[in-house]
Amino acid sequence: MKIADIRKWDPCLESQQLINDHADDELKPIEILKTPLLAGRDDWRLWVVLREELIDKRTLRLFACDCAERALRKTQVKDKRCWQAIKIARKYAEGKATGAELNAARDAARDAAWNAARDAARDAEGKWQVKHLTTLLANEDVATNHEKKKC
Repeated sequence: MKIADIRKWDPCLESQQLINDHADDELKPIEILKTPLLAGRDDWRLWVVLREELIDKRTLRLFACDCAERALRKTQVKDKRCWQAIKIARKYAEGKATGAELNAARDAARDAAWNAARDAARDAEGKWQVKHLTTLLANEDVATNHEKKKC
């Protein structure tokens, strides 16, 4: 693909000069990932190449599965629904699972993610609520003791 072709994807203004300077260069996705022109800009490299126009759906899906597994490991997710969704997505990429199986696994993983987010928010909120109520009660005790001293 020509670097100039990137314009059709509406890139950020920051990248326009780079595109203008190298508009006639032709690069394959692997060359875009390796080019020194984008040194330090992994986000740009991925933004450009993670497209079905450049990489086949199977490779994109398997890459997404690898990224999801890495994220689940890093965050120590234990919910089997998330891991099952990745397993089904891999099978789907290989033609060994149906779209219905993929959708069901995705929905289950989404439910697991929402449950985890809700639980984390509840836990964080509970900590704040205890701290805040403790502060209010401590202030109330100060005010009550102050009022008693006035009498």
